[in-house]
Amino acid sequence: MNELKILGEEHIGSIKFTGIEGGFGEGKKAMLGKDIALIHNQPIGNINRIVNNNRKWFEDGIDVMDLKTNASGASVLQNMFTKAQWGNANHIYFFSERGYSMLIKFMNDEKATQIYKELLNNYFNIRAQIEYHEPTEFEKINQQIARDKALTAIGQIAKW
Repeated sequence: MNELKILGEEHIGSIKFTGIEGGFGEGKKAMLGKDIALIHNQPIGNINRIVNNNRKWFEDGIDVMDLKTNASGASVLQNMFTKAQWGNANHIYFFSERGYSMLIKFMNDEKATQIYKELLNNYFNIRAQIEYHEPTEFEKINQQIARDKALTAIGQIAKW
């Protein structure tokens, strides 16, 4: 497991949770099961039960990690739990984007899907974002010249 970095409190609309990076790959964002439970307005026991009932589908280290059995992740995140929470929990799950996506599949309700879409677009968002800008006049002219050349070439090929 690579190094974890706590990003602090994240806000996506009215959703608040702890932003975490690492664990499943450098720069990859992840989420704690307890934050997922808060976001979905469910007890953490329901989230853990879903994972435990479908454990064969979740790959350790790729989809999910149990911080109770992963000492390197536990040391960084343990201070986010009370001693009672840590001591009483059988599992403290930590999810990658893929793992969270699978969890949503097993939750199988409309609200979960809507929340996931918002988080995917605004938190995980691991895909490169391309900023759109209105082309300058110079860029528009160059684009038109390129189109004209392409059409001319196509026209010449069609004459053959």
